[in-house]
Amino acid sequence: MANTIHDVALDAGVSTGTVSRVINGNARVTGENVAKVQKSITKLGYQRCRSAEFLAERRWGSTTRTGNIGMIFMARTPLDRQSEIAVAYVHGAERACEERGFHALIEGMPEFGEDLPRCVREKKVDGLLIKATRSLPAFVSRLADHFPTVILGLNDPTAPVPLVVSDERSAGWVMTEYLWRLGHRRIAFVCSDVSHPVFLARYHGYEAFLRTERAFDPSRVVLEEAPSDSLPVTPELITRLSRLWQVEGEKPTAIVAANDTIAASVYRTLHAAGLKIPYDVSVVGLDNFQSWVNMTPQLTSFATPFSEVARVGALELLDWIREPKPRRRSPSLRFVQGQLVERASVRPLSLDSGVVSPGSSN
Repeated sequence: MANTIHDVALDAGVSTGTVSRVINGNARVTGENVAKVQKSITKLGYQRCRSAEFLAERRWGSTTRTGNIGMIFMARTPLDRQSEIAVAYVHGAERACEERGFHALIEGMPEFGEDLPRCVREKKVDGLLIKATRSLPAFVSRLADHFPTVILGLNDPTAPVPLVVSDERSAGWVMTEYLWRLGHRRIAFVCSDVSHPVFLARYHGYEAFLRTERAFDPSRVVLEEAPSDSLPVTPELITRLSRLWQVEGEKPTAIVAANDTIAASVYRTLHAAGLKIPYDVSVVGLDNFQSWVNMTPQLTSFATPFSEVARVGALELLDWIREPKPRRRSPSLRFVQGQLVERASVRPLSLDSGVVSPGSSN
C-alpha cells in the first residue's frame, strides 16, 4: 500500500502540516525539519498524490478555468482516432466547444482503468466528457461531487452524473417496424455479442415490436455471447444463421443485423448460400457506417447520431462548467434520436402471400 503524508509525518516526528509545507516548498520550515522530512520521504518512497490534491482543491470550491474540456474514450483496445465512431464523437464535441469558446483534449483510457484521466490529474481541463459503452468507469464516483462530468453512450441507471445516449431500443424497434410495414412477417435478428449493452438494447427493441404484433419467434433469433476479440460473426454463428433456411415455409424474409459490420457478414453468408439480396431476403443494419453502406446492394441502415450525442453532451457539460461554482448535478438520462436511411437491401412483400410483389422495388 502506498505511503501517505501521515506516514511521512509519523516517521519524521513532525506534523502533517510541516510535511505539506516542505513538499510545497514553503520557506516557513526550519532546516532541521526540512532535512527530517526529506529523509523520511526518501526512506518511505513517498510520492505526491496529484489526484487527491486535485479533488481536495475542487472540494474547497476552486473556480480556476482552463478553457478546455477532456474527452475520454474508455475502450478495451487502444483508441483508434480514425474510426468512424471516434471521428463522429470528436466532431460533435468540437462543434459544441467552438460555439462556446472552449477546446477539447482527447484521451484514451483502458476500459477498467481506476485512476483519474491524465488531463484531470494535470489540471488541464474544466470538465469531462466520457465515452463509455460497457460499464461505468470506476473513477466517476470520485468526480461526481467536485468536477463537471457527463457520460456519453452508456445507459446506466446507477450513474451519479448526467448521461447522454442514442436511443438504441428505439432504433431496433424502428428497423423492425419498417420491415413489417413493407410486408415482412418472418423477421430474424442476428447479433454476435449479446453481452454488448448497445446490441442488447437494439435486440430488445426488435423483440418488443414483434411481441406487440404477436409475431415474435425465438427460433429466428441468432445470438451469441462472443469474446471481445472475436470476429464480427463467428463460424458457429454463421452455421446457426444458415439453418434458418432449412425449414420450408419458415424461412425468414428479412434480417435485422445488430450493426453494419454484422450485416456485412450476413451478406457474405447469404451469398455463399446462393441467396440474393433483396430478392430472396432483405437485410438491414444499424449505425450507418460509410464503410459498409456501399455494399452490393447498398445497405439500408439506421443512422446512429454519434456526433449529435457528443454535441448535446458537451453543451450540457459547458453549461455546468459556466455556473459560478460548479456543484453536483442530479443524475439524468437524455436520449438523442437517429433516423432510418433507406437504400437497396430491402424489398416490399405482398401482404397476402408473403412473397415478393412483381415489379416491386424500394
